[in-house]
Amino acid sequence: MASLTPKMTKWTLDVTSRLMQANVRLHDAGVIEDDMAALFVVNDFTRLETLLLPYELHRERQKVACAVAADELFEGALGTFLRSLGMVSTKDPNRDAQVVRTLLSGDPPWVVFPAGPALEHAAAHGVGAQGRLRRWLGRHIWGSRHDGGGAALALRAEFCRRKLECLRDRPDGNGLEHALAQFGMDSLDSTLERRTVVVPVSVTYFPIRSDESGLLQVAEKLSETDLSENAIEAISVDGTVLSKQTDIDITLGTPIDVWDYLDAPDYAGLMACGLEDADLIQQDPRSLFNEAARRLLAACADSIRANTTVNADHVLAAVLRRMGRGAFTMREFRQRAALCAREMLDRRQGHCHPHLEPVCRDLAHGENCRTLDDFLDLCLRENALEERSGVYRVRRPARSERGRRPAQLAWVIAEKAERIPALAEAARRAARTPGFLVRTRVRSALVDEDLRQFEQDYEANYEEGLTKEQGVGRPFLLRPVRPKGGVVLIHGYMAAPLEMRAMGDYLLRHGYAVYGVRLKGHGTSPADLARTPWHDWYESVNRGFAIMQTITDHVVIGGFSMGGGLALLAAGRKGANIHGVFAIDAPLHLRNPAARLAPSVVRVNAFLKRVHWPRPQWEYLGNDPENKHINYTSNPVTGVAELGRVMSAAAEVMSAITVPSLIVQGSADPLVHPDSGQTLFDKVGTPYKELHILCRDRHGIINGPGSREVFFRVTQFLRWTRRFHNEVRQGGD
Repeated sequence: MASLTPKMTKWTLDVTSRLMQANVRLHDAGVIEDDMAALFVVNDFTRLETLLLPYELHRERQKVACAVAADELFEGALGTFLRSLGMVSTKDPNRDAQVVRTLLSGDPPWVVFPAGPALEHAAAHGVGAQGRLRRWLGRHIWGSRHDGGGAALALRAEFCRRKLECLRDRPDGNGLEHALAQFGMDSLDSTLERRTVVVPVSVTYFPIRSDESGLLQVAEKLSETDLSENAIEAISVDGTVLSKQTDIDITLGTPIDVWDYLDAPDYAGLMACGLEDADLIQQDPRSLFNEAARRLLAACADSIRANTTVNADHVLAAVLRRMGRGAFTMREFRQRAALCAREMLDRRQGHCHPHLEPVCRDLAHGENCRTLDDFLDLCLRENALEERSGVYRVRRPARSERGRRPAQLAWVIAEKAERIPALAEAARRAARTPGFLVRTRVRSALVDEDLRQFEQDYEANYEEGLTKEQGVGRPFLLRPVRPKGGVVLIHGYMAAPLEMRAMGDYLLRHGYAVYGVRLKGHGTSPADLARTPWHDWYESVNRGFAIMQTITDHVVIGGFSMGGGLALLAAGRKGANIHGVFAIDAPLHLRNPAARLAPSVVRVNAFLKRVHWPRPQWEYLGNDPENKHINYTSNPVTGVAELGRVMSAAAEVMSAITVPSLIVQGSADPLVHPDSGQTLFDKVGTPYKELHILCRDRHGIINGPGSREVFFRVTQFLRWTRRFHNEVRQGGD
């Protein structure tokens, strides 16, 4: 094996580096110490882990590791090629001797070994089921070869190291030369300086899809016609992990010192036997040696489970598998998956894929989620899921042959997710909890998050004379006993939820649930607004929408001034997830031409700060609002620039709006140019839209004289959206 190491290094660098374009993250490589003869036990999700890890270890530590790879890859000419590179098949008759010799000599210093079904079974059943585990190991793992996997090989290597030490310490040195010759070693110096450790390695991929890969094409050229169906299946799935779209997380667990499993009084008799007895004690499934192997195996399984990087595919597959045979809507599935994802993010900090947090938000907020769409497409394509008229049902996983992986990749992912106890339990709770409790928990968590964020922002940004009372900026939820629908109300720029409260109370009296959003940076202080980008405003809208979705299926989003622009932006992004949108005095065009200069002023201010310019920057403008008890009296220039970005983002997606839309505009608005209403109306893509121009000479038309007419128009629009939605569901025009 050692003689083939240079070839393997060259292949790893020249071939693997060309094939592997994925984003690989190697975590906790610092756990490896120089005196360790390490056997890396790797969970084998795709069969390529034992080819991938040597490459990453070499890149990180500049040392070579030999690998024992899955036997499915060693077929025909491809197998000959892999053997020529120093790779060893899991079913190679000389495998055990080569691994033990390498662990003793330390040349090369490390061995990578696939975990195999034994570790998966230990992960699934735990150490507590010792009787079943022992019977299963005896029946399926040792078999005729009595193969204990990586755990047994590591124990055997450390056993031999200790016996060689005993032989050296004998006064006559009897048997030492024969033992050294048996292992192909000249001396014991480097051998006794090392200790055998098992390093559990958790490798996760996100996403992984069963498309044809470049690796399969290479394999077919090498093997011509002698690739078996099993090898083709393995490579076609496994090769996708090399693509640019795949993230690979490799986490090294804490090294497990093998001697700790043999250094006990119960094992004194075992350690007293000779080297020639090692094979005999390993062959007996009930021996103390194999009892230690089982305990070591279980410790590896626990470590791999603990270090698994949970990703969105894991969560979606785990929840879907637990959904059972009943029918469910996509909204219900999204809420349950979001609940499960949130629990995992809270419980497994540091062991979740970075993409899981935004996916969780998108699931809860009803945003278009590419990850969800991709996963659903996979499930529908593989018949793991069926859909009729927006209602979904899970199809039971099928197996191509006994003992092989499930036919559907979605269920392969789900089975691996089941190996993570925390995820399996979270998915079970999320899938089996009654629907009304799921909605209640999601709503409670989101409302609490909204209120907690406001209170923290209020305390951190309070400014005497500038900050209003807490009741002005606090978001509010109004809910009738039996709501006709739900409305998310969004206040305007420099305002606060109290601005929308009168409309909210009016809609509540007419039977609608209402959530008054507090846009981040508002209801606190102008300085807070100056630091807040518009994406945070939109995130506040998303949270309000998610809250309302837990109350009713029929959700309409609407807002005043900038809130109207955010409502249109949400309608363009959320598509059919909402049932209507309205915008009142939305500022597509402002009367004040100086507003167009705000982005330039912001850039100049930033430059002056960087060069420490002594003169004060133009950071705030005076503001004389109609409602001084609500609005800020100081307007940050950065906020004006963000306002422009909101309307630009809304204008880009308004053609994608397909739901009923209402545009209301004051004819003599002193802030918003009157042509904004007509322009917005023209840009909205849906043919089901209304434009109302009201004779008003002030901007704040949702409060004070004439506001009830606006409320009446909105209520009439809400009734229309209900009729429209019912007609669509019934197949009408």
